[in-house]
Amino acid sequence: MMKRDKFFYGQASLFYCILFIIAIFISFCSNAQAEENYIWLQQSDIKYSEDGSAFCEVVLKKGTADFQVMKHDILSAQCLYRFRRSHKGEKIEALQAENIGTKTVFKVAAPVSTSCNVLVKLYYQGHYYTAQSNFSLYGDGWDKTAFTEYKPSDLTLITPRFEMDYNYYPQTGQKLFFQYINDGVLNKSETEKEVRLLLDGEEQTEKLRLNADGAFTYTAAKAEPLTVTPDNRSKSIIFIIKDEENGNKITSTLNINVYDSRYGYLDIRQGIVLFFVISVISAVGIFAYLRRPFKNAYK
Repeated sequence: MMKRDKFFYGQASLFYCILFIIAIFISFCSNAQAEENYIWLQQSDIKYSEDGSAFCEVVLKKGTADFQVMKHDILSAQCLYRFRRSHKGEKIEALQAENIGTKTVFKVAAPVSTSCNVLVKLYYQGHYYTAQSNFSLYGDGWDKTAFTEYKPSDLTLITPRFEMDYNYYPQTGQKLFFQYINDGVLNKSETEKEVRLLLDGEEQTEKLRLNADGAFTYTAAKAEPLTVTPDNRSKSIIFIIKDEENGNKITSTLNINVYDSRYGYLDIRQGIVLFFVISVISAVGIFAYLRRPFKNAYK
């Protein structure tokens, strides 16, 4: 009887060990698949040339790794500049891909202050992708006229794409507005869209609803107090949408950096209540002081 029990428990232990190994394997495979089924653009550090022009590299990524493709894989690459300060309007330029080491890089430069919207569309291993990155360049170069005076471009913006209500300094605790445009038009028939989000690598899925203007809204979580975090810390947010274009499946991404709000961790309602209470106490104190009896005024 003891031998049969030992044999039974031994088999059960072996069975659970096999199940545990299979679970680990499935988890590993699913994580690897989730990591690699989207392509995105990461902006490098902004640098400045001697004449004040700002420039940076935008690197193609697949999951968490640098990603290199052949030039024939890239269907189109563009940068949409929207000018700031005294310059108005926008400009579209075609970008050229460069393979540097194990990376595919796009170089962006501007002698004026502008928001940059880099868009890349590619066909890789039987699947279509678009990748997009929004950021600002604060150029103060000398040769500004040649960059801002231009003829209308023949380029048509890549679709699918994200259209941001762009904020030059997006912060935590602040609503972000964006539209998702496919085939050159906004699909207003949808009331919500399932969107995967990656916040500093942590994944979550949300169904974002359309507002009256046909835009989705998303609010990044508030930051911790600046007493414990540096005031220039930023979070990378990648929006991932799977869709179809002309009957083909396509995955689109938008990457932006959201900065820790200087005052985002404060509770405004508590501040207003505290201000009101202090004001009432101060007013009562002043009134009591002015109404006090002057016993020795005529002595």
